[in-house]
Amino acid sequence: MTLVLAVAASALTTNIWTASSSRFMYPPKLEFPALHGAANASCEVVGADGATNVLRASGCVFDLAPVWDALPVGYVHMTARAGDREAMRFFWKKAMFREGAYDKAKCGYGECAAKCFRYLLDMPAMRHLEEKGEPDPKYSLNCYPNKMCQALISGFVHHAAKRPEDADRSLRIARQAADWLISVSEKDGAPLAGFPPTYMGKNFTAKQYAGQIMLNYPCTAASAYIALAKATGEGKYLDAAKKIAETYLRLQGEDGTWPLKLRAADGSDVCPNRLMPLAVIDMFETLFAETGDKRFRDAADRAFCYLERGPMVDWNWEGQFEDVRPSKKYYNLTKHNVCSAAIYALKRFPGTQKWIDFAKDAERFSEDQFIDWEVPYGVNNPPVWGPFAHKKWQNQFAGWHCPAVMEQYECYVPVDASAAKLIRLYLALHKATGQEIYLKKARALGDQATVVQYKNGLIPTWWGSKTPGNGDWINCTIATAQALEQLSDACGE
Repeated sequence: MTLVLAVAASALTTNIWTASSSRFMYPPKLEFPALHGAANASCEVVGADGATNVLRASGCVFDLAPVWDALPVGYVHMTARAGDREAMRFFWKKAMFREGAYDKAKCGYGECAAKCFRYLLDMPAMRHLEEKGEPDPKYSLNCYPNKMCQALISGFVHHAAKRPEDADRSLRIARQAADWLISVSEKDGAPLAGFPPTYMGKNFTAKQYAGQIMLNYPCTAASAYIALAKATGEGKYLDAAKKIAETYLRLQGEDGTWPLKLRAADGSDVCPNRLMPLAVIDMFETLFAETGDKRFRDAADRAFCYLERGPMVDWNWEGQFEDVRPSKKYYNLTKHNVCSAAIYALKRFPGTQKWIDFAKDAERFSEDQFIDWEVPYGVNNPPVWGPFAHKKWQNQFAGWHCPAVMEQYECYVPVDASAAKLIRLYLALHKATGQEIYLKKARALGDQATVVQYKNGLIPTWWGSKTPGNGDWINCTIATAQALEQLSDACGE
């Protein structure tokens, strides 16, 4: 069957980022640069059922909206032509959310989170930190000391408040992590005074990036210190947070943000990429609430204006992770930053339609690019045509737990902390709009977290395998447990 549709030329607007995308839930506009300047172009769009639709356009951009509903879930093959020029593209059309189609929760969300925190308390790495006062070198991911320690501090402060029976040990571990992290931070008078190290040792990328500090991490340590200061009444932790914040104030650029990476030795730039400053904004807002110092609120506002002028316009929500090299535009997108921006905006400007609309766009972008409501790539719906009609594609992803959320293009696999971020965004949208669909989606992801949880209490980092012991990240585990407790509160458990 062939359907011919005339399509007007489309400007690339909010989905200009589609050049590096491999999966879509909503109809994209796709550009074929090889056809640039063409007056008359056509594109054959072949779905997983083998049916062909034909689009026509003036230019090199094809809008798939007119044929989207005719395409089944599965592989889509596009062949665009103009004169003697031809270009092809493959992608996977993703399944939409289907209420009631997913695994049911194995236990309550709060119960799942409590079991997970108790697993963490019993980890050898936690006992080593508690007894020795330093991170366990046998836990290889301690090569990222800021990331791991801040997660322990904030996570165990949170757990101490939720579970008084675990409070003494939780706060003891949090103090040990904070005291050690402060002891290895940049000293007074240094270019990056107060900043904890991003890298230490030789594991993973720590050796490659030794001496560099990534600026989306010291602020998370400061936020963790503030939480610990409130929990313990010990002012030294608030002082450490303020020291970090003062360095950020000094380094803030005219554009409102900061370099992504700096060298600790002299404060020089490592790369031209600019920071997605969501975690810095959170730190400044927390300090403003704690101290009343308007400098912090003003700095947060300048950083938010950077987002309004930048990624909220071009949707280059770059994934900025310590184990991934800085990337060119649209090469390594993630949903983390746009979700954080939406959650912040809904909280900071409650009831404002502009920010509710932005949050809905953030949810749509995140679902389109990073959520899999069903296992993709031919497991449930193998293609009947072309190079992907091969047995290897039908089983490659059979071990994936779905629904799930991918982390970033450079790590395009299901990760627990990514599901946690979407749970938080769904809950924020549910609160802002009252629409039950957002709570239902949050519960579908929360239910799956209880399903993948091991008997020992661990919620695994990777939802792409049914095999335990595949390199779990403590910070991700803590983020997931905290999101489940937020979901538990929202559901009135």
